[in-house]
Amino acid sequence: KAVQNIFSGLGQKGKMEIISAGREPSIETKMGTTRLKLLEAAKNIEGANDWSFDRALRIAAADLIPREGRKSIVYIGKGLLNHLSFKNYSLIQLADYLKNNSIDFYTVSLENIRPADELVFLTEQTGGRGYFLNSPEGITRIVNDIEGKIMPIYTLSFISHSESDFGRKYIKLSSEVTVQKKSGRDDSGYYAPLRF
Repeated sequence: KAVQNIFSGLGQKGKMEIISAGREPSIETKMGTTRLKLLEAAKNIEGANDWSFDRALRIAAADLIPREGRKSIVYIGKGLLNHLSFKNYSLIQLADYLKNNSIDFYTVSLENIRPADELVFLTEQTGGRGYFLNSPEGITRIVNDIEGKIMPIYTLSFISHSESDFGRKYIKLSSEVTVQKKSGRDDSGYYAPLRF
């Protein structure tokens, strides 16, 4: 039900995939899969007592990092964790990994109990939010919340008219950005593609 509601809310505005957090976490469906395949994959996921939350979260994040646009991970489960949840990566490492890559973490609890403190911590640290599957407002609001987030990453593109000496000359590049009375400046450079 949760997967179907989120997929319906997304419509043509976004893509999703399913990653299972079993003993060996795996990508069950690829990004942009059809609704039918997503629902089938969600139904076929088997629970395990020794599931690996931290590794599944890293797999999900690593798959999102190279993608453009808003990036969010939605945990759907009972809201409970086990003793293996942070065996490979600590809670702080996971929170930093998500924050440094501008990935928000959301939870959808299948039961009306408060999620584990660690899940709440991840949502707070990354700017996400927690939901209950059976809440009166429904979980389709999650899509609106994700769409409403301000993206902290911008792409700068340009065409340089500097002389590149056929790709042998280092070309300096400076950029300065001012947003809401805050500014930042950075200097860098590059070599143009080699031309013969």
